[in-house]
Amino acid sequence: MANIYVRMPWYVAAFMRGRDEENQLTEWQPMKFGEYTEAYDIMARDLRYMDEARLSELCYSQKGWQNIVKGKTAGGGKIIINRDAQQWPTAREICLLCCKEPTGRQLSNDYLCIEIPKEVYYNRSVHRTNSCYALSYDGAKKLADLMYGEYCRYFTKWMAHEEQLCRARHIPRKRNVMVERFLVQFNIFVHDAAQMETLRRMSYKWESYANTKLTGRNEFAGGYANHVSEEEMAKAEERKRKKRRLNES
Repeated sequence: MANIYVRMPWYVAAFMRGRDEENQLTEWQPMKFGEYTEAYDIMARDLRYMDEARLSELCYSQKGWQNIVKGKTAGGGKIIINRDAQQWPTAREICLLCCKEPTGRQLSNDYLCIEIPKEVYYNRSVHRTNSCYALSYDGAKKLADLMYGEYCRYFTKWMAHEEQLCRARHIPRKRNVMVERFLVQFNIFVHDAAQMETLRRMSYKWESYANTKLTGRNEFAGGYANHVSEEEMAKAEERKRKKRRLNES
């Protein structure tokens, strides 16, 4: 079974590897998705045979990644960086191999190893996948966005649980401690205080994303779900009038 390597924020990749307490993964171990998951569906629709020239930085095929591990470009050729092939490539190394200036945003990325389906269907036929398959640009972006959304949902649920617990037991736990506990729980290793402060500030963005983009859409907008009968409207108006009379008296 072949793998792909999808780019996403480093903390999201770390979370995906560490989310299962009983089966935590190393960088090299592929994450597996069930056949009826959204992630599997994206791969089934958007995986394509990619020669090295067509590979996007958002997603590398197994063959392309093996070249990167050896210090070559994804397309192979001569060794550009002398590196230990047993070590997971850093964001800086990948930037250099892609001939890009390592910026702050580029350096905050990592790649998640994901096992791909055995077969995919496109061009009206079934194709058996191999180590040269990777996601299209749009497919890689959709899968990375899905992982980010999953991360934000988990984080938001975690914070809600922490706040409930602290309120119930009258524990004065600060927000930065709640965030740290989340990072420890899912093996998201923080290098220094500056990085921790960056994540603490970003945590508001994660909650906002989960609360608006992921849960803000009203699935019952329109139709019978929003229907109110005349009788119900009349009763509601009567309640409003009673409330006004009580307030005035």
